[in-house]
This record gives sequence, C-alpha cells and structure tokens, in this order.
Amino acid sequence: MALRRSSLRVVFLVPLLALSFVGVSRSADAATGPGVPYPRVSISADNSNYEGTVNNNSVYFTVTFNQIVDGFGPEDVNFWGDANPQSVETSGSGAVYHVRISGMNATGYVYAQIRARAVTNRFAFGLPNLFPSNTASTYYYYNVCSQSTAAPGVASTSC
Repeated sequence: MALRRSSLRVVFLVPLLALSFVGVSRSADAATGPGVPYPRVSISADNSNYEGTVNNNSVYFTVTFNQIVDGFGPEDVNFWGDANPQSVETSGSGAVYHVRISGMNATGYVYAQIRARAVTNRFAFGLPNLFPSNTASTYYYYNVCSQSTAAPGVASTSC
C-alpha cells in the first residue's frame, strides 16, 4: 500500500511541475527569442535632428521596435538628467518613433528609457514589451543669452 501512495504522489507532482514552467519566460532572451512574438525595444540619441541653434532647448531620440506596435506615447518615456528636462513629445508609427525632450535649463546629460509594458504588438495577440529599453543619453549645452531693450518695445538678444 505504501508503494502505491508514493507512486500516486509522483504521478500528480510531475504534471504540476510541468505546468509551472509553461509560458514562463526567465530572461529577456527567453522572452524575445525565435518564435516568441514579444516586442523588443531600443532607444538611441538622434543627433541628426539637432537644429544646431543656440538654446534649441530640445534633444531627440529614436525609438525602434522589432515589430509593428500600438500604444506608444509620451507617458511611456522615462526621462531625467543634469540638464533638468521638463517635457516629452512623441511622433511616429509602426516600428519607429521619434522622441523630443525639451525644457532643459542647465548644461548636462539628458537620459531616456522606454518603460516595460509600454506597447503591444499589432499582429500577435496584443503581447506587451516585457522589458524596458536600454538607456540612451545625449549631452545638452545650455547657453544663457542676455536680453536688453535697445528702444522701447524692441528686444535685442546677444549671445
């Protein structure tokens, strides 16, 4: 009788262990490997969009997903830095988006990262990106221009 009880426990234990590993991803590579449709995301500084003007007050980043996604917006961008960035705007569609971070009032770095679960893929069950993007940075140079009034109602700017 004791033999049957122990074999009965093994019979029930094996299916429970098997179920505990079904559909569970243990790392970013496991979640985005071949045949797994979770979106992956990367972000990089986009210096080609820099306007090159004094006090442009904006820095730009390019966000690239490995597939077409839905739901990306400003609320999905985490940003911070020494330059004290204040606001973010996003544009784009499909798998490539552009991020504009502005409002800096100091010289320093601006960092950006896309949060986990920011988007869902369009064609494969609406699965989210499980992991945040890498962190990208760019350096912002803040140049304080002095303003004086040359004549009443006419502003003069020199930098």
